[in-house]
Amino acid sequence: MQYRLNFIGCGQLGKALGSLWHNNSAVIIGDVLTRSMSSAEIAVATIGAGKPVDSITTMQRADIYLIACADDDIEPCSQQLADSGLLLKNDVVFHCSGSQSSAVLQACQDSGASIASIHPIKSFANPVLAIQSFAGTYCGVEGDESALTILSPIFTAIGANLVAINAKHKTLYHAASVIASNYLVTLQEISLQTFEKAGVSRQEAMAILQPIVNGTVDNVFRLGTTAALTGPIARGDAKVVGAQLSAMEAWDEELAALYRQLGLLSLPLANGQGNASAENLAVLRSLFKPL
Repeated sequence: MQYRLNFIGCGQLGKALGSLWHNNSAVIIGDVLTRSMSSAEIAVATIGAGKPVDSITTMQRADIYLIACADDDIEPCSQQLADSGLLLKNDVVFHCSGSQSSAVLQACQDSGASIASIHPIKSFANPVLAIQSFAGTYCGVEGDESALTILSPIFTAIGANLVAINAKHKTLYHAASVIASNYLVTLQEISLQTFEKAGVSRQEAMAILQPIVNGTVDNVFRLGTTAALTGPIARGDAKVVGAQLSAMEAWDEELAALYRQLGLLSLPLANGQGNASAENLAVLRSLFKPL
């Protein structure tokens, strides 16, 4: 059976998923509702299927509804859909937010629909690139079993790898991605600033960092985090760490505090390697304690 799917909100993610589903005949693209008729028409043109509509009241029924609006608008849109009279028992309503759980769709569940959340762990800033590279994308999934039974095949049909997550800890799930991706960028910026303070130009620092960062990332996924840790903390070299910390404190107290906190969190990895003595790790711990 091929299900009909309507969009409520259809930004970059919606257009990319819609195109993938249409091109793979995973679903029948139904009505597309966005903030304006013109943006709905653009979304339909990008997807290559569907019908633009200007309100929920003009929307035709579907088996599946994707609420693909901004996170803060998901719950109000869910309520509007529930109030529309469109939903029948066993219809499916889902969203793709990484920070919100399926619980924000409670109004639709109260109207008889089954609800879920499927979050592709991927950037959709460029829909064309997202479409070309979507195969193999991991997606965090949670919600009603009946909803996931219907939704899982339409995602696996476009190459998604589905991973079950705990809805109660959805915020931590999202934070994990932020730490791994966004904060990695921030750490590289801090490293660049530190190189510049040492007299290295930003361009030269970029060239220095690229092989270091690439090699470290490769080691993390090839060897695991414990084995991938290198440097003075892994060796238990308190003298080097102490000198670095003093230099950071003299330059920028906030960055020194970050250095200290990251060092403290690195100690269990160094301990797991077993290359640093317990005495040296204890000295490092005392160095990393907040002032």
